[in-house]
Amino acid sequence: MSGTKAALHMPLYDQLSRTRSEVQSRTVTRPVMQLTTASVGDLVMPAEQRFVAAQRLVLRWIDEKHRAILGGALPPHALRGESFAIDQPGREFAAVRLDPPPEGFDQVWAAKVEHPDNTTEGRNFARIWSVEVLLVHARSEVVLSIRTAIHSDGRDQPPLSVPRFLREIAAQIGLNDAGLPIAATPYRIDSDERLALFWKHLRDPARNLPVLVLTPEFGTGEYALNPDVTANALVGVAHVVTFTENRTTLGCGWPAASGSPLRAHYEPTSRTLTLLRRNFFDTPWRR
Repeated sequence: MSGTKAALHMPLYDQLSRTRSEVQSRTVTRPVMQLTTASVGDLVMPAEQRFVAAQRLVLRWIDEKHRAILGGALPPHALRGESFAIDQPGREFAAVRLDPPPEGFDQVWAAKVEHPDNTTEGRNFARIWSVEVLLVHARSEVVLSIRTAIHSDGRDQPPLSVPRFLREIAAQIGLNDAGLPIAATPYRIDSDERLALFWKHLRDPARNLPVLVLTPEFGTGEYALNPDVTANALVGVAHVVTFTENRTTLGCGWPAASGSPLRAHYEPTSRTLTLLRRNFFDTPWRR
């Protein structure tokens, strides 16, 4: 390129560089959902099989995204769970398998998918989805970690979205958060045994997901929210737990599980259920 042409192109390059920097500075990253750690399956299935089965479901999801966005399947070695990287502007498909794994681990595999939101709303807000996955096999344990975020211009409201593979792993292999299953159905407390498990989960410092408790209206047994619809919408985001109207379970099972006396007082006018127990509830539960 001659000196004159180079001189003409330099301002253009500078402008492009400044524009790119301005766009990046205006981009806002916000979390959508995060599952820090969840146990995959149970001890009935060998840990290596659980790891491979979960990895296969994640890779199938990545492959479908790759076909839809970039066209064509993932490379064969990628589908075998090996490391790969496909990086284009605003589009990234990558995975890393640590070989050898760190001491104390049998297998460690991580993947990341980043792609633009091709919906009308997504294009209006320059939205890009980012999904990160970590799958770990250590002795008899298989642990899954997921984080979903969006990058946009900041004017939009981040929509709640859970990767399909999370639902598939939960349904086909099983996911567990500190003793409570992660599922598309509510955890129904209809016995003292299930109540004791729920109480143990609440006290477990290893639990990750928030808990949404739905109680029925006295007399009608109806819930303010549909438990099944709510649980299906929040799978992997929160546990949905339902209490029945069985006062024996509420009045006798809970004290046995918590180890403290419990008295309940219901005020119909304010629809407030107050559970009285020392050092536990400072404020009433409201429906």
